[in-house]
Amino acid sequence: MIETWLAAGAFAALATAMAIVGARRRRGLSSAEAAIDEFANRRRELRQEAEAHGLDGSAIAALEEELALEEIDRNDARASVRAGARLAHGSAERPPLLPLCAGALAVAAASFALYALWGEPHAETLAGAADLLDIASDGDSVQLMALEQALTARTQRRPEDGDGWFFLGHARMRLADYGGAKSAFAALRALTGANAQVDLALAQASYAMAGGSMDSATRALVDQALASNPQHPELLEILAVDALHRADYLAAARHLVGAMNRTPLTPRREVLAQTLALARARLSPERAAIEATVHVEGPAEPWLMVFARALDGDMPLAVVRAPTQATQTVLLDDAASMSDALPLSSAGLVEVVARVSATGSATAASAEAVSEPVNASERPRVTLTLTPPPSHSPDEATTTAQAPP
Repeated sequence: MIETWLAAGAFAALATAMAIVGARRRRGLSSAEAAIDEFANRRRELRQEAEAHGLDGSAIAALEEELALEEIDRNDARASVRAGARLAHGSAERPPLLPLCAGALAVAAASFALYALWGEPHAETLAGAADLLDIASDGDSVQLMALEQALTARTQRRPEDGDGWFFLGHARMRLADYGGAKSAFAALRALTGANAQVDLALAQASYAMAGGSMDSATRALVDQALASNPQHPELLEILAVDALHRADYLAAARHLVGAMNRTPLTPRREVLAQTLALARARLSPERAAIEATVHVEGPAEPWLMVFARALDGDMPLAVVRAPTQATQTVLLDDAASMSDALPLSSAGLVEVVARVSATGSATAASAEAVSEPVNASERPRVTLTLTPPPSHSPDEATTTAQAPP
């Protein structure tokens, strides 16, 4: 920031010096040069007219002599006028130095004031806001604090800047200033209206501000965010943690399954899987469940869906979605049920279906395998093998797929 003001000061000083020097320069040569050019043009026109009328050289010389005398008289008159003007103003052509310097310094001061009002002294810091929030470690508080201060100043000067409020909220979250983050996201929501991303950020800040507990204000914000995106993984994580705090392990498992269904194969997914295993470990070991092991032969689409459906229906009763791997085992139980009103445990005979898809949608599958009828209450284990068509190239197969919509 200091460098920015120094640069602005240097430019202001340079402009002031140039203004003073320019105003103090003598301008006497301009009128003399103009008179010479005018005389040369008139003499050329005179010779052209004389030659057009057939005048001889002596006549032309006489006319040129008369023109020269006339020009001398005219220049004497101009000189008298300029001298009178100088005497009337009490000075030479150059303006007084002291008033000129005072005026130039006043303009420079006004320029600084306008830059403070309209300029952006923190421009360099703000330009790297996204990168800093992305790469800064939790211990990198010096840079984060500088960014937070710059963003605070920015939003105070320009409260209509939505990006400023967005980055300010996230910077404060990184600094564990959850109350400040909530205020920033609330200001952003007031500016932009309902928005899934802003609602999520506001709910996360409120949840952190409440110390990781779901108070009434946070519950209202989460419900508000879920209305626009009911399957958002981060919202489902908040609900899962709240359910764990309340010892509602089935609800926690349901939220975690939903979050994992939309999380690619990343370290975050591994954390969710471990938490899900802990929640399921608190459920009855005799509960209804189907353990399905799926083998995928050769290259395949990036997403695998495993679901149970009634023998006479197409609608899934319980679904697990995961990045495709050569071999993996998934668990279908009430935590994976599509509806609380129709849990897998009450479905009776079902068949297990495995499909691979490019988008994570079960309706756009490139390969499918179906099991024999099983009953979840008997806790069966099934094995399914998928063989995608040979048209799929190795480049299309991946275990680090992007999250499905």
